[in-house]
Amino acid sequence: MWIKKIKFDHNEIYLGRNGVGKCCGVEIVQHSSFTELWPINSKGDAAQCRIEIPNESLDEVCLTLSPVFSLVLDRLAKAGQLPLLLGLGNKALNIELEKRLKG
Repeated sequence: MWIKKIKFDHNEIYLGRNGVGKCCGVEIVQHSSFTELWPINSKGDAAQCRIEIPNESLDEVCLTLSPVFSLVLDRLAKAGQLPLLLGLGNKALNIELEKRLKG
């Protein structure tokens, strides 16, 4: 199991069992058979709201998000930060980054 917390630059919202809350980030928790996404509340804690994604469905989720990832790469390229990502990801990510740096 591993846990990764990502903090947002500004607050968004989440809707949990106790109503609407300020979402300051997301916590990703990977287990052996599923991955959880938890909103991080304004106190910096995981809120009482989560999404469980079966690990065998993560490919489809990531492919569905790939247009969003393309926007992120374009933003980083404009800011001159794209080279910083080389070597941090997997082989497919590095191939995509190298294509964008050349073109």
